[in-house]
Amino acid sequence: MKYFSVILSVCILFFIIAGQSVAGQRALVFATLNNFSPFADISNGQARGIDVEIVEEICRRIGVPCKIHALPWKRVLVRVRHGEVDGGFAAFKTPSREEYAIFLKHPLHYSRFNIFTRKGNEFTFKKIDDLNGLDIGIKLGFKVSKEFDNAAAADKFVLQEVETLKANIGKLMLRRIDCIASNYQETMLVLKELNLQDQVICLPHPIMPPKGAYLVISKASDMTNKKQVFDKMNKALKTMNEDGTIKRINDKYLR
Repeated sequence: MKYFSVILSVCILFFIIAGQSVAGQRALVFATLNNFSPFADISNGQARGIDVEIVEEICRRIGVPCKIHALPWKRVLVRVRHGEVDGGFAAFKTPSREEYAIFLKHPLHYSRFNIFTRKGNEFTFKKIDDLNGLDIGIKLGFKVSKEFDNAAAADKFVLQEVETLKANIGKLMLRRIDCIASNYQETMLVLKELNLQDQVICLPHPIMPPKGAYLVISKASDMTNKKQVFDKMNKALKTMNEDGTIKRINDKYLR
């Protein structure tokens, strides 16, 4: 009887795991940013960060291996658009991106974007029009908000795009730009690394309320069982929020 119970337990466990995994699915290939700490960057040739660990855990829970490549953001979007990778992260939801990508229901993280400027050069910022006439540094390919992006397209201010936040901070300190529009958490970490916390000021009013940044699946990907994989990813991410996994991963990097 004891032997039978052990065999029964093993069989039940096998069927539970099989029910959560996607049978016959090849390893999924994702692309993410290579310079967006603490969410995604590259260390010793490997992608790392909050979002990277979340995506790896999602794949582990659905029983599908994954590979994650860290690239400049514009290249991430191009590869997702053309199906050169199965998906990418973490992207703000925009109509243009929804044309070529499917967004998971729940974001990987929420981004808060603020305006940063040199100490002594502070100005009142409460609405987008307060930025009119300024030269603003931003990362290449980044979208901030509909209102901000529309104002930039209408040439109400000048966006100077560069690959890295450090490059933007360098331009700010050299007075080549007036301010930076950037993710709050990333910028505070980089300023601490550069020992510039006392020389660069975060203006208190955010550009926008915290905004979800998502894992997306490429519509052009040749992934098999795409809908099944997508549904299981949504379920896994929801469970990770509920069981505290997301909080534990965030605490690892932010405390």
